[in-house]
Amino acid sequence: MLAKSLSGIEPRVLLMSLASVVGITGLASYRYLFKADLRSLVERRDARSRSLTEVTAESRAMEGRRIDVIKSEVKALESRLYGKSARLPPGQMVSYIIGALDAIAVRHHVRLVGVKPGTGGKVLAFEEVPFDIAVSGDFFGLYGWLQRAEEELRPMVVKQFHLVPLGEKGKARMELRVVSYRPPA
Repeated sequence: MLAKSLSGIEPRVLLMSLASVVGITGLASYRYLFKADLRSLVERRDARSRSLTEVTAESRAMEGRRIDVIKSEVKALESRLYGKSARLPPGQMVSYIIGALDAIAVRHHVRLVGVKPGTGGKVLAFEEVPFDIAVSGDFFGLYGWLQRAEEELRPMVVKQFHLVPLGEKGKARMELRVVSYRPPA
């Protein structure tokens, strides 16, 4: 019976009707079954990419802060290693060291008798600048002066040391050769 009723319809009209039914069924399926799922899938993908972008931006900021902290630590370590005189030009270094030795002598109640800079040389990767120094005062003052001078004017090494007692009780004269090392300019 269905075949008899369909035989009176033109094949072209039948084909168009069948295509329309399939198209309407497909659109309805998309609209009511798949559209909500696809939208939630796209939203989750977008949210994930936004969170990855935010994490990347935060990690870049954290890396920048870590780099700044490491740079400041390196600067502090260089300052500890080379001291303040390493940043001075060679012409100002001698006057700086003499002034610093004199200031340290005043703090430790000793007298800076003389400072004579010597001619420097090169040792391994450093420039070597020797100083012949004479200081007088009591033993504890001389000890404190020497300790503070080594701390403030590092890297500095005592190469020769000569201690002569003076006529006064507890007083002495210290003559030493100190060598200051600095990185090449």
